[in-house]
Amino acid sequence: MVDITVVGTALSSIKSALEIVKAIREAGETFQAAEWKLKLADLMETLADARIEVVNVQDVVLDREKRIKELEDALAKTGELVRHLDAYYIQSDEGKPTGHPKCLRCWDVDHRLINLYRSGTAATSSGASNAKNQCPSCNTAYTVARSDTFLVTINETMGG
Repeated sequence: MVDITVVGTALSSIKSALEIVKAIREAGETFQAAEWKLKLADLMETLADARIEVVNVQDVVLDREKRIKELEDALAKTGELVRHLDAYYIQSDEGKPTGHPKCLRCWDVDHRLINLYRSGTAATSSGASNAKNQCPSCNTAYTVARSDTFLVTINETMGG
């Protein structure tokens, strides 16, 4: 959300600068040199403050534009994704999951496709495994367990 106080501060600084200019114009030649210098210093300081606040507003606007672009891209990819077990995958032309698994949490919450990486060891002949597909962004880990017909991922969250 855009912090409205940033915009208000910028407008207040600009208003103050305009008031100083008005006071200088109305004073005309009655000002002494020292008073002129003081008013000009005030004006320069006020304009500098206004410039900083306008830059802050510009940064906020650019951040929002970037986020809008990310969300538009995510919306476009929604039709390309398919959920398989505890991950999202890019959908092949046949409608099957292909490529690297993507984090469920990052997509569902942040609308960001983050590749999971494998850590731990694969299942042994006894079926024991400590292999995990883990998200480098949110640290959610999906433990891989051996099943008779396929690997099943069981969601577990590792703090963070």
